[in-house]
Amino acid sequence: VYELKNDRASMRRLGWINNATGNYIDAKYDVGNFSFSIPATETNIKLISNERVLLVDNFYWCTITGFKFEDGSHKKISVTGKQLTCWLNRRVIIPPVNYEEGKPMGYEAVSGSTETIMKYAVQNHMVNPIEEARKIYGLEIARDLQRGNAEDAYMYRYIALDSAIFSMGKIAKLGAKITGYSNKCKFVFDVIP
Repeated sequence: VYELKNDRASMRRLGWINNATGNYIDAKYDVGNFSFSIPATETNIKLISNERVLLVDNFYWCTITGFKFEDGSHKKISVTGKQLTCWLNRRVIIPPVNYEEGKPMGYEAVSGSTETIMKYAVQNHMVNPIEEARKIYGLEIARDLQRGNAEDAYMYRYIALDSAIFSMGKIAKLGAKITGYSNKCKFVFDVIP
């Protein structure tokens, strides 16, 4: 269980949950989700809180979106959440105020490889947006290997970032994922062939 500071620039490990049972979906064309059941007697049960980040099986990074006692028995707690790619849904693609000549007005238009376009959108709307309040601190983008369709193009505006990323990626058979690095206190967005 990890806690992110308010600015998300730092992350610290709070502790371990050892007795969870359940399942998770590691999606690449959508946001995966998870559901776990934890005995209320678990030593670190107090660490379960909304928006806390979990690393499951040293593989699956996710964020808690809900927790409650199961069946009113107070013996087990049900914990639910989503893959870190849910952060993409928190941003809407807003077209630029200044338009480049030769590009359509009212849209953000990008061309290049599919991977380049997907990473451009994440860069402009999460990693280094014009408005500082839209920035996800600690999020980086993996190196662009220009995968997918070599000569792709996309125009978008006023759409949730996850919808744009997943729709353009699906056509080129490229999924998307945000992975954490607990020892470096950062997160990385990358595409998945």
